Order: sequence, then structure tokens, then C-alpha cells
Amino acid sequence: MEPATVMPSARRRAIALQRPGSRRLAPVRSANPADDRNYARRKPSGFALWWPTLAGIALAFVAPRLWDLVQSTWGELGPRCVFPYLLLCGRPELGIGQELANNLSQLMIYLQFPLEGLVVTWGMARGGSFSKAFAQVAFLHGLGIFVLWLLSQPLTAP
Repeated sequence: MEPATVMPSARRRAIALQRPGSRRLAPVRSANPADDRNYARRKPSGFALWWPTLAGIALAFVAPRLWDLVQSTWGELGPRCVFPYLLLCGRPELGIGQELANNLSQLMIYLQFPLEGLVVTWGMARGGSFSKAFAQVAFLHGLGIFVLWLLSQPLTAP
């Protein structure tokens, strides 16, 4: 047992700061704010947070023209790399009707960039940096390209 003259430990101070009914401990700040990196780092807000979504919406307006430009410049490989989800929506392996596949593809050409912008915004809102959030979207984009590549391989008999 601690004598009465000894200051309470940091854990006891944290317990004292704890809200009633909560099991989570309140964080204890150090005397030097530069040492406490969690408090020094701030989450982005406002335009600094929502600009990827706004950029995605702006790209959605030019997406059909971007499709034509990419297809004419890079041939068949370009749309597979830039618009993999659009091409995945039209694949017969999904088991949906041709009319629904055409409608989904038409919708996906406008939704791909705003959805990717929302994923980046969501990653930044959780406290991550832009580069980490962009890496997540790049991974998902690469995953779509990989699945499209797998589906486009011809089936061979063993």
C-alpha cells in the first residue's frame, strides 16, 4: 500500500479521469506536449478531408470522354487498367442478364471515381494520411485488374 504522501501513479490519475460507467481509460497527457504525438497530430477536416471525393465527382463528369481517350491511346490494355470495375460489371461470369450488365456498366463508369474518392476520404477521416488511404484504393484497383485478368484467361483442359 502506498503512503499518503506519494503522488498517485499515472494509471491512478487515468482512472480518476475516467467517465463513470466507461471501461476505457482516459488518456494522460505528458507535461511536454511535443512528447505526446497522439495529441499533436490532428485529423483533417473540411476541404482538406473532402477534396478526394470532390475530385472523384469531377472525374465522373469526364469519365466517358476519358474512356474514349484511354481506349484510343492504349488500345485494349488501357480500359482494363483504368476502368476494371466497369469491365467486371459486364462479365458473363457474374450470372446476370445482358440488359442488367449493360446498365451496371453504364452506371459504373460514372460511379467508379466518386466511390474511390469516398474510400480515400474515409481513410483520411480515420486518422490516416493521404498516402495510406491512396494505397488502399490502389490495392483495391489492382485487385480489380487482377480479377479481370483471371476472368479473361482462356480455359484449358488438363
